[in-house]
Amino acid sequence: MGQYIALMRAHGIRVAGIEFVEDANGDRYTYDINGTTNFNPDVEQEAGVRGMAFVAALAARLLGVGVAQSA
Repeated sequence: MGQYIALMRAHGIRVAGIEFVEDANGDRYTYDINGTTNFNPDVEQEAGVRGMAFVAALAARLLGVGVAQSA
């Protein structure tokens, strides 16, 4: 997952869905990076980021408003 985060940072992408396939050896091949994706709780857990909470906080920061934090 780290290589995808590094790729996004290198290109200034702050919010994205990363789609990839994994071969029998565990090597991942990215085929799409876009602004939306299907919800995937396993990826959230692996990355340590709650996707929708991150998007809401980013939107609030850009708009200059507060967002209530959920537990």
